[in-house]
Amino acid sequence: MKLKGSPAQAPAKMSEMTAGCLAEWCHVLASDARLPLAWEMATAYVLRYTGLTGEEADERASLIFAAIALTADMIYNPGAHIDGDKINRVVEGFIGLHDFNLLPGEDGAAWAP
Repeated sequence: MKLKGSPAQAPAKMSEMTAGCLAEWCHVLASDARLPLAWEMATAYVLRYTGLTGEEADERASLIFAAIALTADMIYNPGAHIDGDKINRVVEGFIGLHDFNLLPGEDGAAWAP
């Protein structure tokens, strides 16, 4: 979902998130160039993980906080590794959404997300 314009009013829906509000939650400037991409990636992750459409996700207000937390994590922990050899769980989750099973299903076809 695209990040909207200005006021820092807390929205009830992911589709109504503003740059100002997200910046407040993430403790960065609203002009931070990382915000739009991080927000789009976070909301895409939430939608893909839950299998919901944007409209369906907007009906579940609690999902906005998951997207905010993911956005903040991407800004503060942008690397693939945290603390030496420990993999960033958010990065691992993003990659995991694109995993596929090479074992054939009942119909003989391999499953892919």
